[in-house]
Amino acid sequence: MKTMSRSSHCFGIEDELFDKRVPLNGQITKREIRALSISYLHIGTNTVLWDIGSATGSVAIEASRIATQGKIIAIEKDRDSLPLLQANVAKHKANNVEIVEGTAPQILKDLESPDSVFIGGTGGELSSIITSSIDRLFKGGSIVMNFASIERSIKAYNLIKQNRMEPGYLSINISKGKELVDNSLVLTPLNPVFIVYGRKQ
Repeated sequence: MKTMSRSSHCFGIEDELFDKRVPLNGQITKREIRALSISYLHIGTNTVLWDIGSATGSVAIEASRIATQGKIIAIEKDRDSLPLLQANVAKHKANNVEIVEGTAPQILKDLESPDSVFIGGTGGELSSIITSSIDRLFKGGSIVMNFASIERSIKAYNLIKQNRMEPGYLSINISKGKELVDNSLVLTPLNPVFIVYGRKQ
């Protein structure tokens, strides 16, 4: 019987298979949120995707397994995160991921125009990054953002609505099962995540 290694899964890579900064585990987009976010990016075989604030690269690497003939541009400004991003890309053999060191939105003007944009971090430049991304996004293209803050998520939703996009908003509350020493099962909640998405008309 054929046995598939955990690292060769096509989709839904386990969080523990990514190298990440400790204790800054929040810098990885968790598996369940990642899967849902990617579903709203409408990635195809030839998609060009910007992953802004790529951090450990979990979204970029996961997306690269769908856009096998496309390109994933992983943008990261934090020099402490870049070695982890590079290590994860190499570890998962994500050969169609191009790592770009730089600060958005300034760096975006030099990049190939995208079909989809994922924004995982903004460094305080939320408005300008959203506006610049939408300006470069092809018609019919998608943008997806994850937030821990409801205030910033609402601001992002309004910006999308104001910029020729059809907006959407999700509040995600996930609990994971955990066995206790007596084998009983309890639910451990993850921090809520707000997903804002839109499609360019």
